[in-house]
Amino acid sequence: MSVTASLVSSIIISVLTAASWGVGEPAAKAIAHLAYLRIYTLMTKMFIDMDMKIAEAQKRASTFYPVGKEKKDPVSLNERCLTDRLLGEGMIAALIGAPGGVYTTATGGDPGNRYSAEVLVTPPNYARMGRSLGGFIDLLWENFWSIGTSDPDTFTALDFDDQNIDYFMLTSQLTSLNYNPSITFTPSNDPLNPYHMYGLNTLGYAEGIVSTASDDEFNTIQATNINGNPHYEFVDGIRTYDTVLPQSGLYHPLVLSQDRLGKVHLPKGHLIIEVRATGLGGERKGMNPLKMSAAEHTAYEQKIPLNPNGFHYNITKVWVDVAREAEFEQKTSSYGTGSKIITSIPIQDIAVNQSDYVIENGNLYFTKPIEEIIGSVAGASYQSDLRTSLKGEGKYI
Repeated sequence: MSVTASLVSSIIISVLTAASWGVGEPAAKAIAHLAYLRIYTLMTKMFIDMDMKIAEAQKRASTFYPVGKEKKDPVSLNERCLTDRLLGEGMIAALIGAPGGVYTTATGGDPGNRYSAEVLVTPPNYARMGRSLGGFIDLLWENFWSIGTSDPDTFTALDFDDQNIDYFMLTSQLTSLNYNPSITFTPSNDPLNPYHMYGLNTLGYAEGIVSTASDDEFNTIQATNINGNPHYEFVDGIRTYDTVLPQSGLYHPLVLSQDRLGKVHLPKGHLIIEVRATGLGGERKGMNPLKMSAAEHTAYEQKIPLNPNGFHYNITKVWVDVAREAEFEQKTSSYGTGSKIITSIPIQDIAVNQSDYVIENGNLYFTKPIEEIIGSVAGASYQSDLRTSLKGEGKYI
């Protein structure tokens, strides 16, 4: 591609320069540069399309369907981050330093019953974009005088800038909880926060969503390396592969030494969960804590699902606030540091004893109803006192 584009641009310079008796050489170079970029872009697009057609043909030639199985594409469980979908992996992304994340497609299942998900392999690196402008201008300047013979190392923005890989962004499912309308995870709930933007492309989220979509037929990602390329496959890690897969660190806290903890200054994470206050007539917003199986009802009073594959993080405190359904959107931005919700209801910060809840199978179970926990502090008559003033718009947080 580069040879063809350089050859055409050289011919353009020679023809236009000769036709103008050398007077139009600057204009000829400018036109040649435009021709070079245009030809290079079109040929890149052509070869990408050819590679995609070849890959599709090879896939069809090697895919076999059992008799009676429906021929259909794998169920796609997520998409890449919006900015990465817009930029793609072409020339524009390269010219600004390729700041986006690097992905691989995790797949699993039999033909006719397959699932796929886009999973991060390398997190985004915005430092490359910050360094790209100077290198890009230097590269253009070199090409202005000698098309096709410049030093590629001039474009310094394509390295990794010696940054540590952010394993929290690659692995944790906590940031994906912000996509649940009833849950907010701070401090990464800002839509422009990179942790939020890539929350649906983490290993933890991919394992959880495939577990739910396949009814727990697939619940684990088996990671292998093929010719230096990561390969992720959805498998049943509980019943089939439990003896051969390495111990997973997902859904567990990261253990740091005291010295390291003092250097990184990690913020405390908070889960803010909206729960329907059924006793106050609130039936419209939030999770229904009474939605449980018959077996769960025999052991627990109420349930809040968190993650189908487990939730093993240390919980330091659980508390309950009572609020109107419309007031949760007015919470203060500093909630992650312990501030309360802006609400006209005086019943707030009700501490839940550790004996009143338990975490099992990725669910928060209450052994005592939330209404009873609140009543032990606010008084048994609080429901009747609030039912009239809330007018069916109450909820617990």
